Amino acid sequence: MPVGALQSLVRSHLAINLHSRIASRCIVQLTHTTYRKEDDVYKAARGLAWEEWFEPTQTIRVDVTAHRSPLTSLNFVTLRIKDAVCDRLREVKGERPSIDTEVPDVRIYAHLTATHVTIYLDTSGQSLFKRGWRDEKGAAPLKENLAAGILALTHWTIDKPLMDPMCGSGTFIIEAAYKALNIPSGAIRAGILKPDTNQPTSPGSEAISKTEPAQDNEKPRFVRYRPTRVDMVRDDQGFGFERLKPFQTADIQKQWEVLKNQGKTDIEQGLARHKE
Repeated sequence: MPVGALQSLVRSHLAINLHSRIASRCIVQLTHTTYRKEDDVYKAARGLAWEEWFEPTQTIRVDVTAHRSPLTSLNFVTLRIKDAVCDRLREVKGERPSIDTEVPDVRIYAHLTATHVTIYLDTSGQSLFKRGWRDEKGAAPLKENLAAGILALTHWTIDKPLMDPMCGSGTFIIEAAYKALNIPSGAIRAGILKPDTNQPTSPGSEAISKTEPAQDNEKPRFVRYRPTRVDMVRDDQGFGFERLKPFQTADIQKQWEVLKNQGKTDIEQGLARHKE
């Protein structure tokens, strides 16, 4: 990939991971090629320059999905891709990465159709619906990105009343508050909005519980509501791209700081409008 194209791709992934309210993950396509058997998939993965993306001292996880693939065992395909990545790094770097299925440094995805295999590298780490504020011990909550997507389909704007029909942990209301107050969806994971361990609610839900009906179109309007089960938690994983080499250059780090600083400004402006 040309340097300019790679830098453009990297910058777009920074912004998507920080700001997308609807995406589940942000992934980079590394190859798309034909295959007939498992060895073809192995060769496709072995031919990729994994050493340009991460070090063999980092841990990896491989996930494979398929649609009408003639191959009978996805587990075996997964194993062959793992072997390919490890063999490539051992050949180039003299070491092989370890496997971590729980909290890997790097996540690799592959999708098989009837004739083609596509291999991706994840830049998100934990799924983007994990904003960083929810108590994950809650029972089957609505995912944040699904709530944000439904809100988008309703064309809701901050000058309109909003009612949460679910009345559970307040996911609809909190996502609406984040949007109304200009809080980037990845603000906590990026470290630009810190969870308050002394408060059982997120900044979004705290704002909801105190927001009065709007007097004009500049302020959000919410029914008073305080979730009963929302605890701020810190996501130590941040984003997956922080552990990938192309995202660690001085130029890209500078771009990331610019994005985060703009995010802070957006939050300050949103909260200032709320307090007026």
